[in-house]
Amino acid sequence: MTAQSTLSHLSALTMEHQSAKPDPTPPPEPRTYADTQVEFIQGTGPRLTDETQALLRVRIRAAGLILSVAVGIFFVHGLIFTEATPLRIMHLFLLLLLGGSTAFVHKSRSLSLKQLRILELAMIGSVTVYLGTVQYLAFAQRAAGSSLPVMTLAGGNAILPFVGLMLIYGMFIPNDWRRASRVIIPIAAVPVLVQFLVRLQYSESITRALARPEAMRVVALERMTESAIYLLLGAAIAIYGTYIVNSLRRQAFEARQLGQYRLTERIGAGGMGEVWKASHRMLARPAAIKLIRPDMLGAQNTAEARTILRRFEREAQATAALRSPHSIILYDFGLTDDGTFYSVMEFLEGLDLESLVGRFGPLPPARVVYMLNQACQSLIDAHNNGLIHRDIKPANLFACRLGHLYDFVKVLDFGLVKTQAKADEDETRLTQGLTGTPAYIAPEQALKGNVDERSDIYALGCVGYWMLTGHTVFEGKTHLDTIFSHATTAPVPPSDRTEQEVPIELEKLILNCLEKEPENRPQSAAEVASQLVNCQLTEEWGPQQAAEWWKLHMV
Repeated sequence: MTAQSTLSHLSALTMEHQSAKPDPTPPPEPRTYADTQVEFIQGTGPRLTDETQALLRVRIRAAGLILSVAVGIFFVHGLIFTEATPLRIMHLFLLLLLGGSTAFVHKSRSLSLKQLRILELAMIGSVTVYLGTVQYLAFAQRAAGSSLPVMTLAGGNAILPFVGLMLIYGMFIPNDWRRASRVIIPIAAVPVLVQFLVRLQYSESITRALARPEAMRVVALERMTESAIYLLLGAAIAIYGTYIVNSLRRQAFEARQLGQYRLTERIGAGGMGEVWKASHRMLARPAAIKLIRPDMLGAQNTAEARTILRRFEREAQATAALRSPHSIILYDFGLTDDGTFYSVMEFLEGLDLESLVGRFGPLPPARVVYMLNQACQSLIDAHNNGLIHRDIKPANLFACRLGHLYDFVKVLDFGLVKTQAKADEDETRLTQGLTGTPAYIAPEQALKGNVDERSDIYALGCVGYWMLTGHTVFEGKTHLDTIFSHATTAPVPPSDRTEQEVPIELEKLILNCLEKEPENRPQSAAEVASQLVNCQLTEEWGPQQAAEWWKLHMV
């Protein structure tokens, strides 16, 4: 096959990748199963999950938009129907503050919880201060005998802005009722405090004005009591509304259970689903649950979605048959009432090899041999059971702490696993096209979609190359360029891309795994494992060295 025909064939297989960006180098900051401990907010929970923090951001934006529109309407009304006063400048400043804060929250998607809370209090506090200032000046005018039209505490409409502000805060901002009370009660108290301060300042003027009927209406006990009732009622509704909304969110979280498992924390998300940390309701054992929803499958109709779910079910059954301790353990799988497929796996503490190298740099050859050998044990078991992984890559090899063992490698995500038995027509149709990851895909897998255990061996060679050098074998500008290089370009030896010394036997093994033709590679994972053991190393790496490294860097 010529280079031109190869490129043409790759173009047809990977059309959706033509405009994609190259794989990032170095990789992003590592994300592990165990180093991100976050809680759902339940009543008085001190921290928010990513999901709840995103909700807080959306709600602050919505509340800011409503307040901006309301303040803007009254500002325009003031321009048309009232004379210019110093308050107009304050009114304009408030409008700009609310509008700017809302726009900032909308554009910035990386705000921390603390920053969101500061913005929340700044927006609500600025409106409260403005309303309190208007109340103070208005009531002071009436107390001094001014004939200007004003809004006062006893004037009915005077308290409506405060009640509205309390309701907006209670209904829109996600809080537990105790925290909401600490904000809502001061808002309700502002009109009362304003009236009290005006009384102290203008006590003589008020006494002289009692003879005027309009002044009597201002300080009438009936009106004052009525206003206080409105304020207390508004505060109670807002606080109770916060309690109801938070209870509903808590119930929704508690309802997010799968059989005997309760989801507690989202630890990852991808194109086809999410991964959650979960706890068993009866056993003191954490688990990781992958959720694959029908709307994420890309199915064109219900029948196709069912076919895809049947495929996941077969793959889960195949994965459950694996017995190697170096393969992720599958506890359970099933289908929820809404059509969500879920698989329950063991929960691991550690980090994947992509994150490990990205965080700590290339690994010593002895450690590479130690880890690759463990990955081979998983592949030996899978291949002996007629399973081909098809997506071996650093992100799917997880270095974890398992009891007293460290650097214990687990092969993850058999989501693209393929049986070597004859596939049915539906499965064949649904697995056509490019599968795998461009930076770690075997030439025959990219060109023809043909895979066998030697395709996994090619990918394992790419992983070893990454571990030794911190670089992928080929780094094209696009995914298509990378795949084309796998099919046509000889790899640069690992020793030419790293400053550390690479043993000759190890480099030769990796390059043999990267042969273009499958028959020129090691023919089995067992053969790779045997050659790894025979590599002449200048240093040792085993359980003792792994434990020392973990205690120094990971504990």
